[in-house]
Amino acid sequence: MTPIRGSRDETPDAASPSRDGSWLATSLSLLATGALLALLVAAFPRPDTAHAQSLVDPPDASSFARQAASEAPLGPPTCVASARQAAQIFPGSQAIAISLTVSCDRAGSLVAMPPGGDPTGAELDADGRFEGVLQRAYLCSGVGAAVSAVGAVVSAVVTDEGGHRWQRDVPLTGVLGAPDCDLLIRPGVTELDWERRSIAIADAFAADALGTASGSAADDSVLAQDHLSVWHLDEESGRWRAWGVGAPRLFRTIAALEPGKRYLIASATEFAWRFPDPPLVSAFEGAQIVSYYGHPNVPAMGMLGAGTPEEAADGVAELATRYDALNGDRGVIPALHLITGVAQALPGDDGLYHSRMENGQVREWVDLAREREQLIFLDVQIGLADPLGEVRALEDFLREPHVHLAMDAEFATHGRGKPGIVIGSLTRPTIDEVQAYLAGLVREERLPPKLLVLHQFVRYMLPDATEGYTDHPEVEVVIDMDGFGGPDAKLSKYNLFALSDYAERSAIKLFFLWDAPLISPERLQALESPPDLVIYQ
Repeated sequence: MTPIRGSRDETPDAASPSRDGSWLATSLSLLATGALLALLVAAFPRPDTAHAQSLVDPPDASSFARQAASEAPLGPPTCVASARQAAQIFPGSQAIAISLTVSCDRAGSLVAMPPGGDPTGAELDADGRFEGVLQRAYLCSGVGAAVSAVGAVVSAVVTDEGGHRWQRDVPLTGVLGAPDCDLLIRPGVTELDWERRSIAIADAFAADALGTASGSAADDSVLAQDHLSVWHLDEESGRWRAWGVGAPRLFRTIAALEPGKRYLIASATEFAWRFPDPPLVSAFEGAQIVSYYGHPNVPAMGMLGAGTPEEAADGVAELATRYDALNGDRGVIPALHLITGVAQALPGDDGLYHSRMENGQVREWVDLAREREQLIFLDVQIGLADPLGEVRALEDFLREPHVHLAMDAEFATHGRGKPGIVIGSLTRPTIDEVQAYLAGLVREERLPPKLLVLHQFVRYMLPDATEGYTDHPEVEVVIDMDGFGGPDAKLSKYNLFALSDYAERSAIKLFFLWDAPLISPERLQALESPPDLVIYQ
C-alpha cells in the first residue's frame, strides 16, 4: 500500500478552528463552491507508481527542446544527488524537512518530490548545482509503515534546455524524527491504496488508531469525523462515495475500507495513523456454505464434472437459495469444491500415484468463483506425495481471500499401500504443519481465516485427531462426514466425526447417485446442529 502525494496547498499559519462548528462550516462552504470536489477530481487519477513517474515535465520542457535542439548536448544530463533530513522544523507539524543536493554536468530545471509531500521546482545554477530544503515530507517510522523512514526516497527529475532528462529516486538518509505510524495523514488530500483486510471505516479511523490531531486546524478532538472526510470514486457508476465531516448526505455511502480500492483522505490537520488490524471474521460468521464437488469432465467424481464450470456455478447458486429459504437469519454462501490433486491407480513417472491439475485450469475455476462471489475449496487427494508439498503447490491460489483448502485422507496412503486399494490417513503432525502454513498466508496477506476441510468416514483416517489439533486463529478445521449410504447411518457418523471435539466446524457430503435416499435440505436444517458446510457430489 503506497500513499501517493496529495496536491492541496498547506496553510500552516491559519488560525485553528474551534469545535463550535467553524471547521464543519468551512468544509461545507468549500463543498458548496465545489472546491473540494474539484480538488478530488484533480488528485484522484494518478499512475499506479509511488515515485518519479508521477512527476510531470516542466511546462516549458518541450519548447526548450524545439528552440535549442541543434545546440543540445547529446544524451541525458549526468547528475549525482543526496537527500537527508534537514534541521528545519515545522511548528505544530510532525512532517520533516528534506535537504536535497543535486550536482549535474550542465544547467537545467529540477522537480523534486519528497515522500508524501508536494513537488518543489527550482533551477540549477550555471554550474549545474542545486542545494536547498524541499517541501514537507510525510514519513512514518513504524514497523510495516506504508512510507517508512527506512528506504524512503526523494523523486528527482532534471531536464536540460534540450529536453534531455535525468531521473532518479534518491535514497533518504539521516531520518530521526519521523513519527511512529503507518501513514502520516497530511493537511489537504492524501491518497490511499488500501491493501489490508476489509474494515469498518469507523473502526479504521477510531481515536485510538489516529492518535492526537496536530497542525493548524487541530483542537482537543481526536474524532476523525471532526477533522477529515474519506472519498472513493466508484468505477462502475462513476459516482463519488464519501464518509466523514463535510461529506454531503447524498455521498455518505462508504461503510468500510475494502482491499484493492483507492481512497482520498481530505483532512484539516495531521494525524499519525496506525492501521488497526480488522478482526478475523470467518466465512461461517452468520452463514452456512453449500458446495458442489467434483473434477472437470469426470461426472462420476461429482457435480463439477457434469457440465461446464458456468453450469456448476449456476447450479450451486440455485441450490443455495433452497437452503437460504430454510435458514432464517442465517445466510447461505454457494461454493465450488474442486479436486485439484487426484489419486491414481498407476504410480506414474514419479511413483507417487498422484497427478495435479494444470494451474491454468485451476485458475479458470478460481476466477469464476470470484466473479460469481462464491467460495472455492481446492481439494488434494495426495496419494504417496508429500501433503505439505501438494498444498504449497496451490499457494498462488490460497493467497486469495475466497480460496480454501480440503485434504482427503482416504487417498493419502503413504506407507499403507496403493490409493483405491487401502484407505489412507493423515496424522496430527501433518495437519498441524499444514495449518501453520495456512496461518502464515493469512497473516502475510491479511486474509479472512482459511477453512481446512478434512474428509473422514472411519476413525483411522484421522487416527490421532482426538488428541486435538493445534489452535490457529487463522485456520478453522472442518470435519466432513464423507461416506455414502442411508440417512440414519450417515447422520450417526455425522454426529461421531463432524460434531466431535476436534472439529471446529461441521460438514457432511451428500451423494446424488449413491445415497439411498438422499437426505433433504429440510431434514438437515431441522437437526439440532445443522452442518456448517454441505457438500454435494
